[in-house]
Amino acid sequence: MDDDAFVSGPPCQPAAQCGAAGCVDACAGKRALCGCLAARYGPGQWEDLFRLFAACARCDPDDGTQLRALGRVRLPPEKLLRGIEAYVGPTALLGAWLPYLAKKVPAFDVVGWVAHAAGNAQYARSVVRLDPAGLDAPSELICAASTGQEVLTRAILDAPAIDARHVRTATRRAAQRGHAGVVRMLLADPRADPAGQGDSEALRCAARGGHADTVRVLLADGRADPAACRSEALRAAATLGHVGTLGLLLADRRANPAEYDAEALREAAAWGHTRALALLLADGRADPTALDNAALRLADVSGTTAVVHLLLRDRRVDPAAVHAW
Repeated sequence: MDDDAFVSGPPCQPAAQCGAAGCVDACAGKRALCGCLAARYGPGQWEDLFRLFAACARCDPDDGTQLRALGRVRLPPEKLLRGIEAYVGPTALLGAWLPYLAKKVPAFDVVGWVAHAAGNAQYARSVVRLDPAGLDAPSELICAASTGQEVLTRAILDAPAIDARHVRTATRRAAQRGHAGVVRMLLADPRADPAGQGDSEALRCAARGGHADTVRVLLADGRADPAACRSEALRAAATLGHVGTLGLLLADRRANPAEYDAEALREAAAWGHTRALALLLADGRADPTALDNAALRLADVSGTTAVVHLLLRDRRVDPAAVHAW
């Protein structure tokens, strides 16, 4: 429908003769109602107009009456969306409102609003399918995944322009920011490939950020390899003191804390992460004496007494190394 279709229909009578119900009783038909509403309400009274829509027994969102009235008032896009959300409800998007909104509001704005207001992918998918050409689907998918908008991400996955590369990038960006629900949903897509080119980048990003819930989702999926890049995910978690993430990676057993001469243990000791160090010592695979008891000597130099005491309780560590530095 073009704008002319929304503004047709003469007013039934002057607004001053309308009843308190806002012209509903005075109007002889639905087409007359739209003109009367336009005469009574201007852009500054958009909330009153939508409130009337909600209360009007004759106003059916699917018959075009409300849309013709909006065409006369010419509300800006943000007020259109807010009015529909507050007074009409998201279900109206599946009727005559959807083509009208597609002409008035950029596609992503509509999809984003639907995702927040309705919380239902059915509505968001309807907008995407209505005008897929007007949506920069790859960019919007990555943006939605990065900001944790699960409903919106699911809807945009249906766009024809989305391929495996975009799904992989969206998964990595969601993992990097700890959006476990989005990552779980993306992993269910047949195009998902959390292993990537052998680098399991999504898992490494999640571990580096200390997002234990996201790491748990990726490990449970089974395709991402925690041993990738010489167990970088585990080394990063230990270095940064992400205890929850480190515990998950150690429990998986595929990651090797002995990589790079027990770098994970040495970094945990050097940075004073006592809880992370305790996990690594209890695991037993990382050698605390690697590189001539470097972990103990680094802890001693940094003055981290708790780390020194923790290392000295391990029988493998030589106490004399403290004074041999």
